[in-house]
Amino acid sequence: MKYTNKEIDFFMTEKEGIFYLYPAPEKGLKEKTLRLIPTKTGQVKNISFAKDFLFEEVIKNY
Repeated sequence: MKYTNKEIDFFMTEKEGIFYLYPAPEKGLKEKTLRLIPTKTGQVKNISFAKDFLFEEVIKNY
């Protein structure tokens, strides 16, 4: 089954009992990576950290 962008508000995932909620973009999205830990190089530009998408925080601010 395929869904359109108009039918999806969020993507949700879970790791070790912690839920993460990522708002669906208006344009199509096939894959999204949320990092749990910083990179070894300390890079932060263009990286989505899981802590920024904690379910409780995203839903509270929606």
